[in-house]
Amino acid sequence: PQLGSIALLTDLFREVFAILLMYCIGWRFPRSAISSAGATSMDVTLAMVKQSCGTHYVPHAMMSGLILTLLAPLLISFFIFL
Repeated sequence: PQLGSIALLTDLFREVFAILLMYCIGWRFPRSAISSAGATSMDVTLAMVKQSCGTHYVPHAMMSGLILTLLAPLLISFFIFL
């Protein structure tokens, strides 16, 4: 339960941080704002990417989210076995 709650809170705070960054610096530094969202840039925060960064950055967000989603299980497995 402790590790689950830590993981949940970490994910929640990262989402809130990404949303705040998108609204604050998304218009000026859109790629930095997209990268702060991590893998959720292709689903949860995609509407915010479209609103704050512009519609031409939606493909960037989709590809970033897809690559991070595919790499996460591989990297987690790799670092666990170190």
